[in-house]
Amino acid sequence: MGRGNNFGLKTRDLAKAGRFAANAAAKRGDLGYQTAADLGDRWGRFARFCHDQGIRRMEQISRETVIAYGHQLAQGDRPLAPSTAQNAISAVNSVMGLATQGRWARVSAVADCRLAQRSSVREHAPTLDRQPVEAATEQLREAGHDRGAAVLELARELGLRSKEASLLDARRAVDQARDRGEIVVSDGTKGGRARVVPVTPAQQLTLERATQAQQDARSLIPADQSWAAWRHGGLRNAREALQAQGIPRIHDLRATYASERYAQLTGQPIPLHGGRADRDADQVARLQVAQELGHNRLEVVAAYIGGRARCPSLWRSVTGCACTLPAAARPRAGARCGALKSSSPGVAATLARSAAATCTATSGPRASPPRRLGTTGTRFGCCGVCWVDPWIHRVL
Repeated sequence: MGRGNNFGLKTRDLAKAGRFAANAAAKRGDLGYQTAADLGDRWGRFARFCHDQGIRRMEQISRETVIAYGHQLAQGDRPLAPSTAQNAISAVNSVMGLATQGRWARVSAVADCRLAQRSSVREHAPTLDRQPVEAATEQLREAGHDRGAAVLELARELGLRSKEASLLDARRAVDQARDRGEIVVSDGTKGGRARVVPVTPAQQLTLERATQAQQDARSLIPADQSWAAWRHGGLRNAREALQAQGIPRIHDLRATYASERYAQLTGQPIPLHGGRADRDADQVARLQVAQELGHNRLEVVAAYIGGRARCPSLWRSVTGCACTLPAAARPRAGARCGALKSSSPGVAATLARSAAATCTATSGPRASPPRRLGTTGTRFGCCGVCWVDPWIHRVL
């Protein structure tokens, strides 16, 4: 390897060196191309920080440099959310690991940079009101930005990511919806994984409006623009129109879609809106929603619709936290015992010590003693009719 030349990456530009390393890994098949692009973007922001510190080459980057960057992310004029800041540190670790061929000693975002623990469980209910999106799309269409308006509607009505909506061939999607009642989303997906999204007649109207915006192009991105140009132009206009209506990100529209699909599948609103679907219906719905959003893991759905309903009494006795359920959704006084299961041995032990706690929420009987159920975890009697996996609430 060449010394003093960004570990032989054939460029003296620090920002380009990181992108080169990520792209090379993608060509080898070690990373997905979207992951490489994300790493390149996050590395670019770190490279600007390094430039301000007088650092021009990768060889000059130390653990202390990355830790200082983490402190700036958390304590700067515009501190980032814990998840965003941790992703930024993770990207630096990944690029430096690629550039040094594994010799980089990773920096912990939490232990070293003192960033807050991130939680991907949504705590605030997404709005189901269509008015903000309608106002944003109307504003865009009046300004001649029909393509951006179509992207917002596809995200809201079909749960597509902004890149997926931008790259969608709406004409082909309309044909699929008419023939099969579903569409195949394959372009712009995370990891290149195609998925099927069901389409109702009302959602088909959204696709038809998108075909009008698409015109003769192959997607909603103008034929004379690249994805990068579109992202920094038309898509940025759409995002700013949405922000003017109080919705920070296009991605938040996926949470709205997920909430509506959950309600359709269970017959109950999401727990953050006071719903109390039974355990089996909740799990089946979460798995279906995860697949429609393009995720393989059921737990990821908590980032869109929140965690499962909590048991107000025993959860409070274990964690000391206040019940997060609306009053109308809490178990009634004297409700029959439900079941509380933990997939974590540590949480299970804590629950076992608290299993006899008096129910303060329902004034019902004391909880029954725990009993072992093989490898499925420990099941505890509780005073409520709702079910929760505390491990999900504590970790995600």
